[in-house]
Amino acid sequence: MISSRTEAIVHGLCQGYRQVLMSSDIPHIFHDRDFIYMLRELRFEMTKNSTDDDTYIDGITPKSLLHALEDNFNGINEEQFQRLVQIFFGCCSKRL
Repeated sequence: MISSRTEAIVHGLCQGYRQVLMSSDIPHIFHDRDFIYMLRELRFEMTKNSTDDDTYIDGITPKSLLHALEDNFNGINEEQFQRLVQIFFGCCSKRL
């Protein structure tokens, strides 16, 4: 089961990705594949707590999100990357 907090973060990440694609501050070098691999990396980093019937996901941490962004949205300069991080974190915080 995924918590409502994690669900809100994932929705925020989707909104952030849309904004990155439309941003004039960030080169248009990223594709859906980059976003999907970022989500996949976040999923593998999430800790799981299992009970007899259910598996609960603890969630996505800011540190794990930053690490996933660094791994999957590179190839831009530091200023552009900072803007990209602001977009993703801003969209996630709006959903919480």
